[in-house]
Amino acid sequence: DLEVGFDGDAAIVRLGSPTGTATITLRARWDAELALTYTDPSYDLRLIDSNDTLIPPRSSFSVDGLKGLRILATHEVFLCMELRANDTPRLTITRSIVGEVPLSAFTDAITHLLGSSDSLDARVSLCTIGGTEHIADVRWYAEDVNPFDVPPSNAFSVLATTHGLDIHGIALAHPAAGSVPVVAPASLTVIRDELSSKLPPGPWLIYGRRRHGAKIRPRIVPAAVKASAEEETLLERAISIDTPTERAAALLEAYSQSDQIVPGDRRKIIDLLTLSRREGLPVSSIDALKALDHAPGFATLLLASCESLDERAALLDLQRDLPFLWSATTIADWLSAFSARIDHASARLSQLGIDTGIIYRSILTALGDIVGLRPELAGHAKAVFLMRI
Repeated sequence: DLEVGFDGDAAIVRLGSPTGTATITLRARWDAELALTYTDPSYDLRLIDSNDTLIPPRSSFSVDGLKGLRILATHEVFLCMELRANDTPRLTITRSIVGEVPLSAFTDAITHLLGSSDSLDARVSLCTIGGTEHIADVRWYAEDVNPFDVPPSNAFSVLATTHGLDIHGIALAHPAAGSVPVVAPASLTVIRDELSSKLPPGPWLIYGRRRHGAKIRPRIVPAAVKASAEEETLLERAISIDTPTERAAALLEAYSQSDQIVPGDRRKIIDLLTLSRREGLPVSSIDALKALDHAPGFATLLLASCESLDERAALLDLQRDLPFLWSATTIADWLSAFSARIDHASARLSQLGIDTGIIYRSILTALGDIVGLRPELAGHAKAVFLMRI
């Protein structure tokens, strides 16, 4: 049904307006038929950086490194953002785009997709319906670099240092100690010794970037010597387990017994959360935070234990990485958590001879902060106000 014209000895076949794909049927003089399907090249997207340079297809970027990147679409198409991870089915979000569109406009959607998986190695592939291939992958990190791979000493060692790593480390069980710089690449033993001299006992998490700016995959450095069980709290014992699956199971078991987690350990989790937020670490890189997705009641207890607006903001911001955390909390969780906070604080103030009315003013401030940061939690906050204040 295609229009065919002739120009001398050449035959010109007019395919018509683009429809995503074009099907051409060739009929020979004998009784045979050959059907060929061609992808419409105008449906392929192009990615451009801040210098107006085309970026090769299938490039990888970290989710916080999308600023300056633009998608070029020659006409209106649907951009598909597809989550690919080993622990969850494929999920897709589509958006209609045309012209030049900043890739950073889709940061929240990509973050929510990545947060739907517990895997640090989950990725979101960007493509379009009718296109030949995906244009990019977005992950929590841009490159998987082994910081323990020491380059050999030779004439190129000076050149290698120009492409070195800017690495920092934190003690997972002692986040109040903050972060310290770490020399890398270096052997595991050297890095462990350096962390041991600068931070409290491990395990530790190391993270950072290449010196040209690309974020690399965070890694856990296990402690060489384990503390005795009598010296560790329930949380510290769970964090110190080397095997990832056993560590995750131990954390879930600990969080299910929230009454057994001492206030000092609750403070450590809040400190770990605020530190990870300040350092730009994904929640999926820290098992103690990732496990909160399966313990909404304990997350509410942590929220009631927060002492500042910054801490509440950090905890409520988990919604970006753990999309269903706060929607899974119940009114009963909130009443139990804030009642425990009121009872504990009232007992301490009474011992010091201080008017306990101050705790109720503190709770009112906390509820106001929560509603201001997350208006969708106003119903939960109102229940606490009506039944406990």
